[in-house]
Amino acid sequence: MRHLALVPVVALALVSAGCGGSGTATTTTTQATTTAAAAPMASPAAQELIDAVTTTAAQPISKLGLSGRLVLGTTMLNLNGSGVYDTVKEIGSYTLTLGGGSGNTSVEEIFNQETIWLRSPLIAGALPAGKQWIKIDLATSGATLGFDFKGLTAETPADVFGILARVTGATKVGSTALGGLALTHYKVTVRQFPATDPIEQLTHAVYAPVDAWIDKDGFIRRVALDYRARLDPAKPKLARVLLTMDFLTVGGKVAVSEPPAAQVESGDSTIGGNG
Repeated sequence: MRHLALVPVVALALVSAGCGGSGTATTTTTQATTTAAAAPMASPAAQELIDAVTTTAAQPISKLGLSGRLVLGTTMLNLNGSGVYDTVKEIGSYTLTLGGGSGNTSVEEIFNQETIWLRSPLIAGALPAGKQWIKIDLATSGATLGFDFKGLTAETPADVFGILARVTGATKVGSTALGGLALTHYKVTVRQFPATDPIEQLTHAVYAPVDAWIDKDGFIRRVALDYRARLDPAKPKLARVLLTMDFLTVGGKVAVSEPPAAQVESGDSTIGGNG
């Protein structure tokens, strides 16, 4: 049995798609935005951000772009990709390219609420014959594997909105254009997750101020995260993660299909199994 052999590969490579530590893995965007909206005496800029989070989270993101970088010691991994996501239904998919010292590789991900399917050459060699995908149950894999598996595979727009909803202050710092849209740039400080949060206990994530860009209709169009978190809860060294998510098309329809069952291997048996 392969047991935990996949963990170093997934933790080091797929983490660049959005390392976790965000307690939003177990908090819905609706709950998070409600909490943010209830914060007393929000500044005008902070209230604009809160309103934009609520407005954008209510719409499917039928085209999004991702780019990022993971730095851990002398190791650096770059990420680029695209995808779709429906925050209300909690479904979506990503197609990613990871690049590092050994070249580029692809990662495909499908999300359906508390389940993620992954396909990549990074894990193909650890799967049984005929299997192409690994299925991760987010409700159980964290406990099974000893870390926040969602955080080690990909941030979703729901996670990003949840982080923004923890706003403690916001300032307008300028403007830019994205895809022909005029955007207002906000610098946002967010509450760190409490030490009692179970995911925070594993990752020790620390978030720098977040950059967010909002269009004239009140939709968030770009978010840039910068934070440090542990890849391995047993090791104190923190990785730095830089992740930019572009919401290129807000609205429309998002449809995803699960992989054929015959091509799927359970993540619990492949990664966290005994033997």
